[in-house]
Amino acid sequence: MRLAAAGFHNVADPKAVYYSETPASYAHLREQRTRWFRSIYHLAARNRAVLLDRRTMIGTFVLPFNLVNAARRAMLAPLLIYAAIAGFAFHTTFTSLRWQPIVATLLGMSMIMTVIVCLIWRPDSVKYIPAYLCFRLLRSYFTLAAVLTFVYPPMYPRIPGNLRLFRRRHRAEPSLTRRG
Repeated sequence: MRLAAAGFHNVADPKAVYYSETPASYAHLREQRTRWFRSIYHLAARNRAVLLDRRTMIGTFVLPFNLVNAARRAMLAPLLIYAAIAGFAFHTTFTSLRWQPIVATLLGMSMIMTVIVCLIWRPDSVKYIPAYLCFRLLRSYFTLAAVLTFVYPPMYPRIPGNLRLFRRRHRAEPSLTRRG
């Protein structure tokens, strides 16, 4: 981000090979994913000057897209819970649309693209799509947990000038009511 902001151009090599370790436990997976999702918000906060900068691809598309995508991902689980509650509690209100909004929210465009890519490149991988759906729900939970566990600095309300002056005067004057 800093290099792009300084005017350097990023180049990607499609032939590059990388190796990655997968998390060995649920706790490690949660820690890793939470760290990754928090980094999106930290990156955007640190690079506010680049955000929405139309001169760079990072500011125009990459960083805003990542922020919107992270927010959408964080809201998947609460929206599904809300849709399920609304569907069961108010089933007489929603007579024509019962399960379709829930399925559309869960699947979305990325799931449609996943199925298309699987069918084109590896048709035998379609059998793993239900596991991928479960992973998407779990990832949504991790994203929401990452957002909800941010620690923000306290925001003290501003004290109006006349109240500040009133407090200073009364601190300097001795108390009118004495105990003793």
